[in-house]
Amino acid sequence: MSIRNALRGLTAGIAVLGYVTLFVLLQVRVVPVSALAGIAVLATVALAVAGG
Repeated sequence: MSIRNALRGLTAGIAVLGYVTLFVLLQVRVVPVSALAGIAVLATVALAVAGG
C-alpha cells in the first residue's frame, strides 16, 4: 500500500464523516445555515480529492 492510497482512503473517510455530520445537524436544526454550507463544501472537496 502506498502513501497515496492511504491518503485517498483518509480523505474518503473524512468525506463520509462530513456527510454524516451534515445529516445529523440537519435533523437537529440548531446550526446556522452558513455552518452547514461550510461542512457541505469541505465534505465535497474531500470527496473530490479522494476520487483523484
